[in-house]
Amino acid sequence: MELSSAVAWLESLGYAHTDIRRENLILDGEDHLKLTDFDTMEKIGTRALGCSPPWARCLGPEAGNQQRSFGDYGARYESFAIGSVLYFMTRGHEPYDDGVFGPEVGGAQVALLQFMLFPSLGTDPLDNIIRKCWYGKYQRLENLAEESKRLAGCSIRPRATCLDPETYKQAQEECQRLVLSGFLEVET
Repeated sequence: MELSSAVAWLESLGYAHTDIRRENLILDGEDHLKLTDFDTMEKIGTRALGCSPPWARCLGPEAGNQQRSFGDYGARYESFAIGSVLYFMTRGHEPYDDGVFGPEVGGAQVALLQFMLFPSLGTDPLDNIIRKCWYGKYQRLENLAEESKRLAGCSIRPRATCLDPETYKQAQEECQRLVLSGFLEVET
């Protein structure tokens, strides 16, 4: 699975994406999944600031002294978000957003996630991966990527795709144009 390979590659560099959610995923012209929006990347082990549910969870009693925090950025944090993305992709809605809770889903969702009262899952291999993501069973994102590659129908692709020089140059020029126009402010 391309998402787990992307975050495993970031992990190999010592970084966590920190904002894995459906809005930060796109498909290219060949329907390959791409992870976007790297402006909140952090070093693995940095104290997690969190994200809205269901992409992150406030930790419960199982976390010991990290209870009521988001823990640290790393495999547990990132894989939880991946589990929620997979749930969305296979169900067509976010966890707990199936109409049962109505407009008050937010507060209930936070409590349910904190106490690991996750939506029910089946026994197929993809649901098993979601379950392991939600319960923090992957010690390294590399393990999640390896397990994902064994799913039926998955094809193995290179870990990272470099931009060709012309595309890189165009993107760089566009960024420079935005900065010069005042659209983006540069901190000094």
